[in-house]
Amino acid sequence: MTTADAMPDLSTRQLRTVVAVARFESFLAASAELRTSQSAVSRTVKLVEEALGVSLFDRTTRRVSLTPAGREFIPLAERVLEEIGIGADALRKAAGRQPQRLYIACLISLTHDIVPAALAAFHAKWPDVEIVLRQRLQNHILDDVRQGVVDLGIANRMPESDQIDTIPMGQDRYHVMVPRGHRLAKRAAATIADLDGERMVSVAPASNVRRMVDRLALDAGVSLHHAVTLDHITLVDRFVRRGLGIAVVPANMRPEDDAGAIVFVPLEPRALRTEIVVCHAHDRPLFPAAADFVAALKDAFSAAAG
Repeated sequence: MTTADAMPDLSTRQLRTVVAVARFESFLAASAELRTSQSAVSRTVKLVEEALGVSLFDRTTRRVSLTPAGREFIPLAERVLEEIGIGADALRKAAGRQPQRLYIACLISLTHDIVPAALAAFHAKWPDVEIVLRQRLQNHILDDVRQGVVDLGIANRMPESDQIDTIPMGQDRYHVMVPRGHRLAKRAAATIADLDGERMVSVAPASNVRRMVDRLALDAGVSLHHAVTLDHITLVDRFVRRGLGIAVVPANMRPEDDAGAIVFVPLEPRALRTEIVVCHAHDRPLFPAAADFVAALKDAFSAAAG
């Protein structure tokens, strides 16, 4: 038997069906999502299982759950569907047609407020373009842009490169986030020296914010106590509210509805800023929807600054 003979013959429609059943844990909900009948979903799942030679789902009268084989297969099916979608959009771009999706890799901190504001304006003009947003660290963003995995990257300014073009968006300052009642809460500003010995709610050492804070502390001879380390900076405020420590965060991380539970104190010196840019591959000019998103993001930065 050849490799081709051993490979199951599955369509994207079949893959979408099993992924939908896995996501909703329900044949009925999957049929509503796919706009087809429940019986059609059941038949498709059965055909996929027969082609693979394994059961993907345990079915009871009350729920549908993945089997061990299903837990292995579903992430593979999701990756295949994503790669096909990326490839199809790349072909549309090459043919000069508007793609159905805009792929963006973005610093995690910017997804708190700035990027959602830009997307709201963008979708008013391009309601049918799906946004696929990857929350990434700086180095991963640049890799995604170079490899063509995304159309745009939103990152800190980087060294000039022949491979990547950059468009300045704006600057982001840093604040110290503290619980109300903390000794720094009534200060007009704070310095890195004020953080000496404080319990810190921090992000991963590989993140730009953490590297900057650690470098400032080292230069100033300040000892930081990283009491809690998180993967995602967007979760920091929840830990600060509970009194688990204080945090250094970009200014755009300020929540709109904090009910006064936390206070943001500007971190001095005020020259301590990060320039944010949009980057894209030099050999891939922006298509119209991507250019309009860049314009919307620029407007969102201007509104935040002003």
